[in-house]
Amino acid sequence: MQLIDQIKQIEKYICEHFEEWDLDDPVEEEYLDDYQEISGASDEDISAFEVKFGITLPKDFKELYRYKNGSKYLSILPCVIGESEMPFNLMSLQTVTNTKEHFQNRDALLTEFTDYF
Repeated sequence: MQLIDQIKQIEKYICEHFEEWDLDDPVEEEYLDDYQEISGASDEDISAFEVKFGITLPKDFKELYRYKNGSKYLSILPCVIGESEMPFNLMSLQTVTNTKEHFQNRDALLTEFTDYF
């Protein structure tokens, strides 16, 4: 099964089972409407992101972001970590960039912050 087909199954699952994950109703809260309006990132956007951060994104990451450039408030990735249920949202490439610039204004490795990790 292709990645995007799997994502579409997850979208459907979230809309049908949101209560099981203690999530807000995505239709009632209009998260689904907002999500459906999200377009994919262009190849140029993805390339610019890679150049800006000096990275090469994995093929499946690019495929996902060509489909949807983020998920806004729709919790597209519900998961269980330990005993905690945790919903995750996908940030757009621009939000990732803004967040990185806000919290890390210089290039650094996490190993430089051993007191925190």
